[in-house]
Amino acid sequence: MELSLYQWIIANFTAFFTGITKTGIAGISTVLMPLMAEAFPAKQSVGVLLPTLISGDILAVIIYRKYAKWRILMRLLPLALIGIVCGYFLMGEVSNVVLKKSMGLLVILTITLHFFMDKNIDPQSKMIKGLGPVFGIFAG
Repeated sequence: MELSLYQWIIANFTAFFTGITKTGIAGISTVLMPLMAEAFPAKQSVGVLLPTLISGDILAVIIYRKYAKWRILMRLLPLALIGIVCGYFLMGEVSNVVLKKSMGLLVILTITLHFFMDKNIDPQSKMIKGLGPVFGIFAG
């Protein structure tokens, strides 16, 4: 598959900002997957970007292991792994169109969650805690 100039630009842009997301700047990663899905078929964009994000997370944990909140990471890990396994099996069953729409829905839900978190909703509230497993599985 030969890439167009537009695809090269999008791929390099997302690679650069994937690195930036690992510095702790929140919110950038929310738009990377839909941006890649705009330039490439949705399944291919997931196949390229997801391993990059996962390896970046692993590298960040290795580098900052002294500062990692292991209790929180261990609570998130099982749900993320469930999401990754479910995504693996669903990827063969879902069309690019459905996957693209699902990504859009996930982005909208994530932005909505960030909006409410910015409105000083108590992160310990039952509503927020209840959404944790849902987002953990979907993010995986």
